[in-house]
Amino acid sequence: MDSNKIKINYDPIERSTSFQFLGDNGQWGDVYEGSDLSRKKYSTAIADGRIGELLQIINDNYNVDENGVKIIFSGTDEVFNEVRSVIKEYEGMTLERCNSKVVVVGKRNSGKTYLVEGIFDFLERKICAADKGGYIEYLDVQDGISIYEIKGIDLGLENVDKAYSFLENRIREGVTTVFYCLFAKSGKIEETEISFIKKVESEYADINVIPVITGCVDEKRGSDFAHEIIDELGDRDVVLTLAKEMNTRVGVIQKFGMDKVIKKISEEGA
Repeated sequence: MDSNKIKINYDPIERSTSFQFLGDNGQWGDVYEGSDLSRKKYSTAIADGRIGELLQIINDNYNVDENGVKIIFSGTDEVFNEVRSVIKEYEGMTLERCNSKVVVVGKRNSGKTYLVEGIFDFLERKICAADKGGYIEYLDVQDGISIYEIKGIDLGLENVDKAYSFLENRIREGVTTVFYCLFAKSGKIEETEISFIKKVESEYADINVIPVITGCVDEKRGSDFAHEIIDELGDRDVVLTLAKEMNTRVGVIQKFGMDKVIKKISEEGA
């Protein structure tokens, strides 16, 4: 029998921690209400330096038989190393990094590369990239994130089919997150794009395609665009981003939204 699995998601921006439990159906879900880990004080345990106390609670509640408990950690290197140091005190408790595989897709000039660069800038990582022909593979070993950027697709049937075929292969290999980029200035989502996203979600129930509005310098226009996307695709989160600060006639607009992108990777990853 497999060990119990607990996922710890540490958000360094909010300085908060959330917990998930891998159920018998193979799906991650929030720890049940009434669990010690559902108590508010443990959402700040890592930020408050109470890692030992947190691991003791996990040990008492989930490391209860010969199968032990495996902790899947998503967060910063510093905290991971602290957890790894303390966890040695507990027999039957093991630790591994969350390994997230991400696909970034969208039309040409939709801001895909800017989004990927923004992710690595936010994580303060150097980009390690390899051009594989139809896509570019980026790797962040420290945070366990692999990003596959499908080169900009023209919306002809042949190009869309190629992109879909590539995406299917990545899903079979364990992709956990799909970001579909839409450039804010365009202000519209094409019918072909709507069909592409709906096809992915209908054929792969565990995959949520997350629309990301890139190059968003006007919050109201971005919000209006997000509502249009929701009208077409159904209720969902749409992430507004500006991956790099931008100089305009009225001043500098600071980059934003990358924390939400990283959080989505953490939430969808397993």
